[in-house]
Amino acid sequence: MFETSEKTDLISKALVEIEKQVKTPEIGGQSHYGEYSTVEDIRRAYTDALTNNGCSFQQHVVSRYTDDGNHVFGLVSRITHESGQYHQSTAEYPCGAVKIHEWGKLVTYLRRYTAKAIFNLPGDANEEDDGDGLMPPEDLKPVNKKPNNDEVEAVKKMLVDAQIDTVNALKRYKKDDVAKLSVGELANLRKSIEGQKNANV
Repeated sequence: MFETSEKTDLISKALVEIEKQVKTPEIGGQSHYGEYSTVEDIRRAYTDALTNNGCSFQQHVVSRYTDDGNHVFGLVSRITHESGQYHQSTAEYPCGAVKIHEWGKLVTYLRRYTAKAIFNLPGDANEEDDGDGLMPPEDLKPVNKKPNNDEVEAVKKMLVDAQIDTVNALKRYKKDDVAKLSVGELANLRKSIEGQKNANV
């Protein structure tokens, strides 16, 4: 997803100059797939060009659950001009419950590839293949994880306390029991209940 500030005249002018000044990144990384540009190599390639044109670049991690229960991880990349104008893009990848080091790998993947795309930087030699060597680990693939019993019972109690009809609350998920919801669906239902409670305060 791509977004911009309401006005973009100043940042657009700056981006023209930035593209002229961005350097080709060094290749300082080594893996069994071959050599590659690290996050730091890529950062050095664009930092001076940004600074010279009154811009900064930030990347922020985001995470959410879809209505069907899949965990979606993403990275928001934003170029901000000193005027406050900005260009922002969000890259998302569906993933399951992951170990912290695998999650860290995915952060690095997204930081590298989104920055290279944004600044129109050349790819590494191993990026010219069919992409198999660049795919995140198997355990980052989407899963419909089920919540534990304590989580289910807590939401059931919330429904009762808020005097919300369970059947109506579950219609959007096409389920007849709270226990049949996925982790993401349960989280969305919890937010919906909390929202209704706050609205009635």
